[in-house]
Amino acid sequence: MKILIIIIFLLLTNKSYALGGKVYKIQLDNDEWIKEFPDVYPTVDWAGQKWYCGAHSSVPTTWPDDYRREKKLLMGVKLSKDNELKHLKTFDKFLRNYKNQPLHKSCPYPKNNDFETWVDYENKTMGAFKVIRYDNSECMIFQSLIQIKRNIRTNVGLVCQRSHGNYYDFITVPKYFKIDLDSLKIK
Repeated sequence: MKILIIIIFLLLTNKSYALGGKVYKIQLDNDEWIKEFPDVYPTVDWAGQKWYCGAHSSVPTTWPDDYRREKKLLMGVKLSKDNELKHLKTFDKFLRNYKNQPLHKSCPYPKNNDFETWVDYENKTMGAFKVIRYDNSECMIFQSLIQIKRNIRTNVGLVCQRSHGNYYDFITVPKYFKIDLDSLKIK
């Protein structure tokens, strides 16, 4: 009964995060591929606290280690089995290439080309992952994106290297980093 009350409380107080993190939905005006990722900007949580270098070691997470990474990375998008596999394999490649931050800098910013993509031209579908920030506690904040024709879904998550494997957080970090939906509008 206590768990049910807690879940209802979370749904009523913070419904966009309670069941798995914030997913942004974007509808394009044309059938073109997006040319760049939507901008991600830092913001403050409900208590007015802003993310800072090393924050993950002291910011309490809303959810324990999230083992449902595949579901969160797919963001509720229905993909064919082949595209689902491409998306998840691209994420594994993304982790291999970018998870380990440069050791000579504390909380380095990523380069503009720190991302991985996959494309299905026949079905006008693509997926991508981009590094947003590194945190000095061996963590990487990243953005996921899936485009099917005119529809885009994107979110922000965090992955940390731990002695027992990777730790994922799709709930706490999106409270500190928001996606600018207007950054995709044609100017």
